[in-house]
Amino acid sequence: LFIDGGNDNVFINKSSATANWFNGNSIVPSVEIFGTANTSNRMTALTYGSADSGAAILAMGKSRSATPDNYTIIQDDDQMGIISFQGTDGTHFLEGASIRADIDGTPGANDMPGRLEFHTTADGADSGTERMRIHASGNVEIGSTDDNIKFKASDSTQSLTVARFSNTNASFDGIVNTLNFSVGLLLHGCKEIFV
Repeated sequence: LFIDGGNDNVFINKSSATANWFNGNSIVPSVEIFGTANTSNRMTALTYGSADSGAAILAMGKSRSATPDNYTIIQDDDQMGIISFQGTDGTHFLEGASIRADIDGTPGANDMPGRLEFHTTADGADSGTERMRIHASGNVEIGSTDDNIKFKASDSTQSLTVARFSNTNASFDGIVNTLNFSVGLLLHGCKEIFV
């Protein structure tokens, strides 16, 4: 364990911070665990001896104040927390995927509308693209960021099949297609309905 009191950093199994996160951008972690095997850099939080429904909590938060314990209200689209999954390209760590929590509306007293965004990085790219969003309203969107329908799957590449629904019974199979501005529903592999 190494404590860098001058910079308020804590390191486990090393004595300085890794500065090459997010493709070499200047993001330096305050706490870093270094390991040479997948068993030497794990974090665990367990709850024992409590006969209730509570469990361990990982809490991430955001205030617009630079003063500790000052609670300046945050704004629409502010980030509340990011879980970033990164791998090295030989020079830097690059993000392969992330889960992000942002404000999804106007916050107020006892009012904190939030959304979850799921990002993945495409082959040949060095940063993530949002692929799915769960809005504060509960609406879910894939390939879109509008908040106007309960579930929406959008494909900007104009591929034929946008969604497929099936079960283990081979006699029922549903595919929703978009072709030439029409919507088709294919059932049992033989019947089509276009609108």
